[in-house]
Amino acid sequence: MNEENKSYLLRDNQILPVSAFSGDCTVEFRFEVLQAETYRLGLLLENTGDGKPLRFCTTHEGLLLLVHGKEKFLMRAFPGLHQKDPNTLRLDIYPGRRLVRYHVNGGFYGERELAHPTDPVLTGGKVSLFIEGKAEIRVTDVSCREAAPPHRAYTLPTPPSEPTAFDTLFPRSVRPGQEVYLLNAGELSLEEYMTALTLQGLVNRRVPRLYVHTGRYNGRGMEGYSTRWYTLLEEKGRTLTPCTLNEALERFSDCYQGLILGELRPAGETSFQMNLITMLAGVEDRIYVSRERAAEMDARLDRLDIDGRWTSDVEAYRWAKENLWPRCHQGILCHMYGDCDLHFTEPSRDYLVQHKIFVFNSSGVKTEDDYYFYFDLLALTPPNTPVLGIACRNGESIHDGVLDEDALFRACAELGKFFVYTFSVDNMSVLSGLETGELRQKPCPPVALDRQKAYVSFLLSEGENYAWAYHLWGENY
Repeated sequence: MNEENKSYLLRDNQILPVSAFSGDCTVEFRFEVLQAETYRLGLLLENTGDGKPLRFCTTHEGLLLLVHGKEKFLMRAFPGLHQKDPNTLRLDIYPGRRLVRYHVNGGFYGERELAHPTDPVLTGGKVSLFIEGKAEIRVTDVSCREAAPPHRAYTLPTPPSEPTAFDTLFPRSVRPGQEVYLLNAGELSLEEYMTALTLQGLVNRRVPRLYVHTGRYNGRGMEGYSTRWYTLLEEKGRTLTPCTLNEALERFSDCYQGLILGELRPAGETSFQMNLITMLAGVEDRIYVSRERAAEMDARLDRLDIDGRWTSDVEAYRWAKENLWPRCHQGILCHMYGDCDLHFTEPSRDYLVQHKIFVFNSSGVKTEDDYYFYFDLLALTPPNTPVLGIACRNGESIHDGVLDEDALFRACAELGKFFVYTFSVDNMSVLSGLETGELRQKPCPPVALDRQKAYVSFLLSEGENYAWAYHLWGENY
């Protein structure tokens, strides 16, 4: 250990030994990208035991990969590396805990299990720098030293004596009213669409009476499914009455007590605006409106302008935890993008508003405290309760979040929660109240197996998310 201040010039597909390691260690190096096409730059850990070698790779797209044997896992996305400017990669390696934590250009980007639980613990080995692909990179200030203890040891919450927060697996609506108003959102602007969804959640909290036909907003080949589901309402004996957004705002004006104003920003610029709007709408009985529409509405309605109120994602969600969480549903959470992702996340916001569900994205992480703050949010609800939504994108913006699929599932499992993907699913504030018969699998008769024969088993999966059942199940099966 304690190898300091070595510098190297790495070219195409080179590998250079740096240092030996044993026990907990921190490996850190600075580098400048001089010339590059497509490349990976990283650290190779070769175990002195029988474990497979591990590679930690940065890429020119701004990704950090863990290469374990022949398997490659995306560890974390981060803003793209700077060409001809210094970059820093630091790995804190804790072999006994099977844990690695990583920092890129001064930002903390989370942690991963170091190896598969069945592999031998990495007790020591050799650290090398390597480059794959076409590039020329100058590496400076290499160091390998004993790692400090992790910044924080996370303590799992104690399960309550009554872990079930509600009677059904997820909150459900009451039965839809006899007359349901059908609002076609296909021609609405983004601002108008958010107005419709926040209004829908408030209206349907009492009795589901407003169905928003999402049309193009539930896109990617799924535009027709919203139609199929509202025809089911007619099959169940409901009367559908078409209405415009203006008519709905007037008819259901008693359902909202205030307005929310704020610019809806595109993906990559921020990841809290839409989520804060969703929570504020739910707990304060407000609807989102554009400034132009607000100018035309009743002046007695309270107006809440959120533009410029928070300067970062973590600041916004800390405020929400302190001020909104006590008024949210205490038995369910949602992890979801907070920007304008029309196809994946927006269609489900009526349900989040209806049930006052706390919704956040694990975005804007710059420090370890930021990272563990999102564990704090996941720990807000009791064990054995659901987390809805979608895992983070693996993009290049800090607003994309740190809890991608692998990290989010692991965090939920450690905290005793179960995660269910819920994207591209609309009108759950209506459909969750529909009458259903008893859903019970029929028992299978016992089968006498012949050990001299080979058998083939056919499995019909329900899919990994609500969208599977919502969009595909009825049509294909």
